[in-house]
Amino acid sequence: DVLRILPTLRGRVRTLKVSRLAKLAAQPAALAARVTALKVIFPDADVGMLAAAAPEVLCEDEKPIEAIRAARRRAEQLLGLPREGAPSVGALFAAQPTALDPAMLEAGLREVARLFSVDDPAEFVLRRPGVLDQVECGSRSKCFMHSAYVYESNDLGSSS
Repeated sequence: DVLRILPTLRGRVRTLKVSRLAKLAAQPAALAARVTALKVIFPDADVGMLAAAAPEVLCEDEKPIEAIRAARRRAEQLLGLPREGAPSVGALFAAQPTALDPAMLEAGLREVARLFSVDDPAEFVLRRPGVLDQVECGSRSKCFMHSAYVYESNDLGSSS
């Protein structure tokens, strides 16, 4: 039932926590309702892709729906959305699930501004959501060596 509701998870089933998979399989109606609620919150996002990248959004006890709504509102504030020609916050969350955490997104925007000396870090992140991984890597003392590839491969639109 889980894969019928969210076929996007097919490639991720082996990486899901057994307890999470069991919980989802035991309550297919709750899963379907949750997917519907996510589609209402993110009408223009690929909810399957979001769920595959951040499966905790499927479980109310792990990520309450009101917390997801609040994260969306805060992200829209931080990113100045809606913006002409910019991807939606749902697209950002699907490409970069760590942005679901408002504190991580805010810290990421500060680091992007500091490290890349851009005038508009929100625009930079919206066009290259993979940069948040690089900023996070930097905060964990990892290397930026492949950052150009990440930016291009995660590009959601043309840069300005």
